[in-house]
Amino acid sequence: MPYIFRRRDANGKRIGSWFLGYEAGGKHCQVTLKTRSKESAERALAKFRLDMDAMRAGLPAAVSVAEAEAAFIASRGALSPQTIEWYRKRLGLWTRTLRPGLLLRAISPADLSEYKTERGRAVSASTVEQDMRCLAIFLTWCVEVQGWLPVTPLKKSIRRVTGKSDPGRLSLTREQVREWTERLSGEPLLDFFLVAVHTGMRLRELVFLERADIGKVIRVRRKAWLGFTPKTHEERDVPIVAALRPVIKRMPAAGPALPARGGGRWVDQELEGYWRRMRARLQLPPVRQHVKTGKPIYGVSIHELRHTFATLHVDRGTAVGALADALGHKRLSTTDKYYSPQRRRRDLLEMAKQA
Repeated sequence: MPYIFRRRDANGKRIGSWFLGYEAGGKHCQVTLKTRSKESAERALAKFRLDMDAMRAGLPAAVSVAEAEAAFIASRGALSPQTIEWYRKRLGLWTRTLRPGLLLRAISPADLSEYKTERGRAVSASTVEQDMRCLAIFLTWCVEVQGWLPVTPLKKSIRRVTGKSDPGRLSLTREQVREWTERLSGEPLLDFFLVAVHTGMRLRELVFLERADIGKVIRVRRKAWLGFTPKTHEERDVPIVAALRPVIKRMPAAGPALPARGGGRWVDQELEGYWRRMRARLQLPPVRQHVKTGKPIYGVSIHELRHTFATLHVDRGTAVGALADALGHKRLSTTDKYYSPQRRRRDLLEMAKQA
């Protein structure tokens, strides 16, 4: 049974952030909730229990790690032989360290950390990063695509233990959006790019977007049967602009609105990797120069397309409240970060001229 707790100091006083604790595979696991508020921690605990109950109701019979690995390799048939061999080699190294017949549901975040530590003693840091990236794609596929694992903090632990996101906050200008649209013509991720830029939806919201969610507006809603909940736990409507009408007509009649190359649903890490490789292959021009070194910065991450949506609307003069509703921000202070000091100074000058 999951529970929340806080750590104690030498005098027995509770200090620091709240933690969510649970049992997995006979081991005690814990994940920080990054909040000092007991009310927020209790809401997170209630959501965690609801997700667990929803997923347990639809979980299939227990699947072993070896069976899951074989099914995952078979599902990668649309990829190149080199990529499939990359998956087979790295997953094989991991499964050989586990006891034979181990059930997939017995894997815990502690197992990932131990494997990462052991590999770090034998190979270079770059090799460890590649191994853990492959492992993250596999486990995320088991959780979100197959439903072989319940929705647990394992999903957050996968990203925390195995990888890191692209640093910095970049965004494209209006002219760069037009240029990228032309350069991406004919690419599998063109529709993904256009929807991300013109809606400001998060990566996971795009991955779990269903064709049934699209009508006069795009409905970002909770999908407990898929293990997906919006980040703020609140559903919202995203308006559809004229530039998205042709994209919607190209979408499948049912299922994922933005399917993967081989059909079905994208896996987060696999989608991010394909996006990076596509950027390099197309040799897209630099977005801007580094402030200190002056070196060109190439490309933006998928999440930074969301920043592009926000900054373009700030330039148009969109009100903070309206932009916060479109982005799904719970606090206006989060949206207010897009209004840079330079823009504030420009707005004040314009207000002074009109006075």
